[in-house]
Amino acid sequence: MQLAGIVLCVGTGVVTGTILAFVLSHTIGLRVDEEDQAVGLDQLYWGLKPVEQEPGARG
Repeated sequence: MQLAGIVLCVGTGVVTGTILAFVLSHTIGLRVDEEDQAVGLDQLYWGLKPVEQEPGARG
């Protein structure tokens, strides 16, 4: 009985993921343009600049 539950949960996840990937790929797409990726998505979407760290600082 536990095996049936595992198969049901995994199957539900796979079907849901497949449906979401199909819908998203046909609406907004799943990939980012190389140019947008080079600029940085935080800067592109929200106008955020990278935080400059002090030399020798870890983080």
